[in-house]
Amino acid sequence: GLPSLCTRNRGSFAMRLREGVVVRVIGQLRAFNNSKSVVAYSIQPITNFNEYTFHFIDVVHTHLKATKGKPVGVGVPRGIMGGFPMNGGGMGGPAMQQGMAQAAPNVPTGGAPADVNNLVLSFFKTKGEASDMGCTIGDVVGAVSAQNISEQRVREAVEFLTNEGHLYSTIDDDHFKATG
Repeated sequence: GLPSLCTRNRGSFAMRLREGVVVRVIGQLRAFNNSKSVVAYSIQPITNFNEYTFHFIDVVHTHLKATKGKPVGVGVPRGIMGGFPMNGGGMGGPAMQQGMAQAAPNVPTGGAPADVNNLVLSFFKTKGEASDMGCTIGDVVGAVSAQNISEQRVREAVEFLTNEGHLYSTIDDDHFKATG
């Protein structure tokens, strides 16, 4: 039967919920006398399956965050686009639109973490689209060597951008492409 808290509009509620229907439940887990129970405050059928997909992505993200610790770049001021500042050379700014040649001069020697992330992402967006395989980390290291950015720092930026969903690996662990 339906939970007793669903007395309001019980008929229409029962018609929307039947076996096999995917629902969103908001509630609380409780334990009393070594017995666990769930108190459901809201039960709603899911009509937009993007919510269903988002749930699985969120579960994976939460698991990775809990098991792998904080991602590289934690502590970097976050703009609207997750970790990338929204000024000058940030996401969608002039440096991204004008490509790698314009982005490189904006990175100070050694590069702040967000600047290196932006530079690496810009490289993959401009150079990685030429091939289905994308670009290698070595390609990026060669392109940014004039800015004194180490291979380790490029690898950290690639890992951060992959974890944030801006890059994905293609044929092996060394080839990457930008997502959008």
